[in-house]
Amino acid sequence: MVGVDEVGRGCWAGSLLVVAARAKAVLPNELKDSKLMTAKQRKHILNKLSICCEFGEGWISPEEIDSFGLACALRLGVERALINLPATTDEVIIMDGKVNYVPRMYTNSKTLVGADKLVPIVSA
Repeated sequence: MVGVDEVGRGCWAGSLLVVAARAKAVLPNELKDSKLMTAKQRKHILNKLSICCEFGEGWISPEEIDSFGLACALRLGVERALINLPATTDEVIIMDGKVNYVPRMYTNSKTLVGADKLVPIVSA
């Protein structure tokens, strides 16, 4: 299973990052939505996640957001993150939110509002 979530969507300016994560080992018990963690907790969990997970990043520049709009830029970020993981087309992919940005590329992709709080690999 692959979890997908974005970082920086709430910012008014700057880059947006979409991260796809796949567990290679058991995830740490203290893993939760990063918005609910302190900076110290995030740093601690990052060390553990770097051992037990693989990650793909999909960076979107402010220029791309301005040119394409937020929805298209997010789709581009999700595609980049999954390609950089790399995810296979038969893996189950859980994305935080309501919009499935890659239903044609990844037919097993699903969305779940609040997935970053409910599905540990999305929190990773």
